[in-house]
Amino acid sequence: MGKSYTGNFTINADMSQIKALLNDRAFASQLNIELKSENVTETGVWYRFHHGVSFSSWGEKITITLTPTQEKGIKLDILSECGMPTQIFDMGKNKSNVNAIVKYINENVMKYSVIEPSISTPIIEEPKTEEVAVDIEPKEKTPVAISEPAPLPELKKELEKAPETPLQERAIFCSKCGRRFEEEANFCAKCGNKR
Repeated sequence: MGKSYTGNFTINADMSQIKALLNDRAFASQLNIELKSENVTETGVWYRFHHGVSFSSWGEKITITLTPTQEKGIKLDILSECGMPTQIFDMGKNKSNVNAIVKYINENVMKYSVIEPSISTPIIEEPKTEEVAVDIEPKEKTPVAISEPAPLPELKKELEKAPETPLQERAIFCSKCGRRFEEEANFCAKCGNKR
């Protein structure tokens, strides 16, 4: 079995935010990986990405599993393993993949808006039947960060209009200039960047 590296993390975000980030083309192009599949299970969602051949490896298979926790947050299990089962040295590439993914998620997850925000309550909560008195005036004033609106609602409208295509038929875009690669092309027609 090839060399692998696993990272387990919990992030304080909503499932829809992380799913939107992982499905965004900017995520894949920034990390130079390609989304192969998204699978929903009873306990959460998992994604399979592939990283191409490089000087230090024959490529890697990256699996990201999202599982809601009992507390507030999402548990991320990230597994990066060598593409060749006989490769026993990865020159730190698998650890580098996991660290790059975690860094990107931490820096960018809050750019995606939540459809139904759950700021002060856990994601999984038992229904309460008792009445609770609420203090109308807050005891402390807390600053509220105003961020620019995320593109999620617009993206949702575009996805509803667009016909569904299997992942194998999705277009691949240049990571340097953003232009769509022609079919069977190994280099970008605009900037010459390798696919």
